[in-house]
Amino acid sequence: MNNKAILAAAILGTLAYGQTAAAPHAVETVIVQAARVEKDMKDIPQSMDYLSAEDIEKHRYKTVADAIKSVANIVLPELPGDYSYIQVRGLPRHLEQTNVPIYVDGVPQTSLYGLNLLLKDVESIEFLRGPQGNTYGSNARDGIIVITTKKQGNDPSASFELGVANYDQQSGTVAAGTALIEDVLTAKMTLDYLTRDGFVENTHLNKSVDPKEQRSAMLSLHWTPSSDWTANLYLDHTTIESGVYPYVKDDPKTERGDDLKSATDIEGLFDQTSKGAALNVTWTGLENWRLSSVTGIRKIDTFGRFDAT
Repeated sequence: MNNKAILAAAILGTLAYGQTAAAPHAVETVIVQAARVEKDMKDIPQSMDYLSAEDIEKHRYKTVADAIKSVANIVLPELPGDYSYIQVRGLPRHLEQTNVPIYVDGVPQTSLYGLNLLLKDVESIEFLRGPQGNTYGSNARDGIIVITTKKQGNDPSASFELGVANYDQQSGTVAAGTALIEDVLTAKMTLDYLTRDGFVENTHLNKSVDPKEQRSAMLSLHWTPSSDWTANLYLDHTTIESGVYPYVKDDPKTERGDDLKSATDIEGLFDQTSKGAALNVTWTGLENWRLSSVTGIRKIDTFGRFDAT
């Protein structure tokens, strides 16, 4: 083989290798909702974190606080009476309103009570860092958390989950959904229950100080009368009966084997009822425009009785 033939073979081999190396690889497209309109994640011009349904299931996140633990430089301390706040990069917090609002399917959750939501049928959790005032208003000083739930299809679906743990903890979740009018109206309902003994024993009354019983019910209706209109109605009701919950953390740092005791002649009570309703209506009749209206109401009643001495 002469030199010209060798050179030609080398050039052809190089071209073939270049074409093979340049072959495009399949890249998964992640569509996010945090910008108020659906966008590819790579088109969001801000720092953001994204948790998929697979991430939530893999790590068994049960609440918003569980999920936030996986995000750098953000914490959600759980304070007495189910009072919670989100803090980013150590920035000062507001005592009466959250600086990082949580939106569930476009509906704001702005109360510091009940902010640590249960994660049920969640499709994704998105966290945008930094001020989001242009899109979400002045309360979004440090960022925004957007939770998107799974949409119910025409086919009926159902699931249930049962659990047991130490301190005689028993839990159960049932979720079911179906189409009431095919391609137009769907409904989804979730029932959740948890009960457990307390971690601290009251030796005077011979019973635990901080037992807990929690019941939740959630109902959502999704209406799509046309390609331009969608509406979501969300109803929820939660009751918590938990002894002196404000003074005994739900997940104390002390070891479970520690012999924790107290002696008071008053049976502590801390009961809380949360009821909410929200209607989210969206119109997309114009290209590149999306108009949304959100109306919501929430009522939280709390009753506590305990010996604080």
